[in-house]
Amino acid sequence: MEQLEKSGLIRRSGHGDRYTLSEDYHALVNDGLRIAKRYVVKVEQLLYALQGNALKIGDLEEQLSDLLNRNQIKYLLTKLKADKVLKVDGKIKGARYSIEDNYAQLRGNALVKSSYSRPKKSL
Repeated sequence: MEQLEKSGLIRRSGHGDRYTLSEDYHALVNDGLRIAKRYVVKVEQLLYALQGNALKIGDLEEQLSDLLNRNQIKYLLTKLKADKVLKVDGKIKGARYSIEDNYAQLRGNALVKSSYSRPKKSL
């Protein structure tokens, strides 16, 4: 408890051993939620772009240029591949990314929801 109090995440509330979560804690949680929501939107857009398609990174970069840069796309592709949501055919410049066969029949929110329900090894 002492560590949490020193770090400003909890504070004593009145007398005795009662504590409450501090404003710093709530700010930290809210920042995390905002970051998570942005991440979810980016993953959704990437999955939507790949629905029924096998695309190169350059194609994805073109489609998602207002949301993601090339490095962010590469990062998400790597993570989704590690989670077995995406597959890659080819190597280096010829590599094309597509939805794994078990997800290929899903569309829209069903695809996104199903991909999030997989246990994440890579994140």
